[in-house]
Amino acid sequence: MGGGGSAQVGGGRGRPRRVRRVEQAQVREDLTHHGRVLHRDDEPQPTASVLIHFGTESNGNSSYLLDMTPESGSSIYYDWRDPALVVGQSFHDPEAGVTLTAESVTGTGSAVTVRFEAAVSISTDRSSYTRNQSVSVKATVRSGGSPVRNANVTFTITKSNGAIVKGTATTGTDGAATYKLRLRRDDPVGRYQAGALAPSSGASGVATSFTVW
Repeated sequence: MGGGGSAQVGGGRGRPRRVRRVEQAQVREDLTHHGRVLHRDDEPQPTASVLIHFGTESNGNSSYLLDMTPESGSSIYYDWRDPALVVGQSFHDPEAGVTLTAESVTGTGSAVTVRFEAAVSISTDRSSYTRNQSVSVKATVRSGGSPVRNANVTFTITKSNGAIVKGTATTGTDGAATYKLRLRRDDPVGRYQAGALAPSSGASGVATSFTVW
């Protein structure tokens, strides 16, 4: 399921797990009974709400209850009391690049809109370097959990003295693009910042840091 749109969801119970990350996979609603959504211990949920589950394609019987209100409490007890997504509210996972919005709930089913967006992650091959070494900066662009190929990535390296170096690269089939910076003998020591941006894919920028000795 990719892009925006409404997905009809229905049926199934799952083993509970507090999960803040949502992958692109099957999205299902828990059973409703007498006008309310039920889960373990028969804790009542708001009538106009849905329980979202995560499953894997490799295991058709897998079903994990996702917590749509991860900030509501610090213990699993509170997570069990309010995991539902209320109609009109959205849950956004920036790491996976997905937003779930509960659109409507009726006596026979529910409608949930799933929107996937591009997300960028960045890393360096090492955490520290000496001058005259090369820094390999890798950015990976994904949308809905899938790699984005042929995305133009702009890299920005900010040295410890504030000087800026920029470069570009294009993602391959794995969604990854790599930029290499050759450190010079006269480059300043200290902490450097490496940033990556893929505006053509609608992905926001991210940054990481490394040290030069």
